[in-house]
Parts: sequence; C-alpha cells; structure tokens
Amino acid sequence: MIIVLILHYLSLLFLIILIILSCIILSNQNNSQQKEELSLMNQQEGYSRIFPIELQQKTGNQREKAFTTIYQQKLWGKEHPNGFGSLNEFTKNDKMSLLYLIKKYNIQNIFDVPCGTYSWMHEVIDTTGIQYTGMDIVKEQVDTNRKKYPQHSFLHGDMTVSKFQSFDLIFSKEGTQHMTETSTLSFLERVQESKSKYLCLTHYDVSFNTDDTYDTINGIPDLESGAYREQNFLLPPYSLSAKMKLLDMFYIRNNIATKNSQYLLFFQVMN
Repeated sequence: MIIVLILHYLSLLFLIILIILSCIILSNQNNSQQKEELSLMNQQEGYSRIFPIELQQKTGNQREKAFTTIYQQKLWGKEHPNGFGSLNEFTKNDKMSLLYLIKKYNIQNIFDVPCGTYSWMHEVIDTTGIQYTGMDIVKEQVDTNRKKYPQHSFLHGDMTVSKFQSFDLIFSKEGTQHMTETSTLSFLERVQESKSKYLCLTHYDVSFNTDDTYDTINGIPDLESGAYREQNFLLPPYSLSAKMKLLDMFYIRNNIATKNSQYLLFFQVMN
C-alpha cells in the first residue's frame, strides 16, 4: 500500500514538473518571437518611432501633407515606407484571415483603404483572382502603384471624406489607428453610405478608447500627423456591433510596444 502511494505521488510530481517545463518553454518561445519582431523593426533602416516636430505641431486637417512627408522621407522605413506592420512577417495572419473570408463569404471584389504600397495584399489577390481596388491619401504612392500594377485600380483620396462605391468587402488594416475619433467616425459613415456588404478592420482588445490627442505608443499629441493609437471598435464611441453584425474575429498578433492583442473584425454592413 505504501509503495502504491509513493508511486502515485511520484507520478503527480513528475506531472507537475512536466507542466512547469512546458510553461518555461512556451515563455521562452514567446520571448524569442518578441525579440525577433523587435529585431525586424530595428533592421528597418531609417525607421523612426518619433515623428519630426513639424509634424507633431501641425494644425488643421492636413493628413495628406503629413503622410506624404512620411512617405517621401521614408520615416517608417526605407525599404517599406508603410512601416514594419506591412512586412511579410507581420501580415501572415492577415493574409490567412482574408483568404478564409473571401472563400467563406464568396467575396468577388475588395476595396483596400489605405492600400499603401500593395506590398503584401498582392499575395491574397493573386491567389483568389478577385477584383481589387485600392485607395490611399499619398498621391505619389498611388501613382507608383498604378505603374507597377496596371491590372488593378488605385484611387487617390481621403478615406474620411471620399465617397466609396459599393463593394463586397471594404478592408482597412491599421488605417483608422492613425486618425482621431472624429475622423474614424467619418470613415465609418462613408462605409455605411457605400452600401457595401462587409467591413473588415483592425481592432485591439483595449478596455477603453483614448481621446483624440493621445497616442498610446509614441506619446505624440497629434494623431492626424501619422501617430498611432489602439482602438476597440466594440466600445464607445464606435460600438460597431450595435450598427453592424459581427460575423468573425481573427487574432493577428500582439502589439510589441503595449502587449495588447490585435485582431481583424469582420462585419456585415447593415444599411
């Protein structure tokens, strides 16, 4: 009897040790992944997390001027002017999520805003063969895209004021995170006015939405200058689930700076 008890306790001890070792291994893997992501950021020669003072102190609605400056001066990276978030290493889950959505909901066309340099989205479009339209506020970037990808349509416009056509899917990856609440709400109005079928956009699991003047990552006061903040679209002032039907939600990655989780939310636009 005593031997049986000893064996029982030894087996429990062995199980506990296995659990502890598994936790240690998982923690090390997460730390390694974070170090790799930070290394990728640092390798982007010219990448700057602190924006020039002339952009910070900008007044008025001058998004186009601000983002054109960021693009021309390559403030977010020389090789990838849209920033490290557009690198292949950071968009794997975005691509898998889109491929799944396109097949599941029989999506035939997509409106990508802001489209940036179309650096990773082409893999999704090449795989599915659906019709693609992109829009960006930086005219020079749009002109480059038109020359490089003549088979697609690229529009120059401001996503907060430009009227959209009706699309099967409006997709916005980390676009509104560079805008104020007022500008974000204006974009969402444009989406509903377009009578498009679906909306897919970047979302964070933060417990509240910050005001217009606060940047959760860089501490920069002017979001319209290209700064960044995390947004929860299920909370006020957006509360999208009360205006649209939430159909799917996909985990993308953790924000390196804040550790908050980034997702893609997929809504049916109800007009």
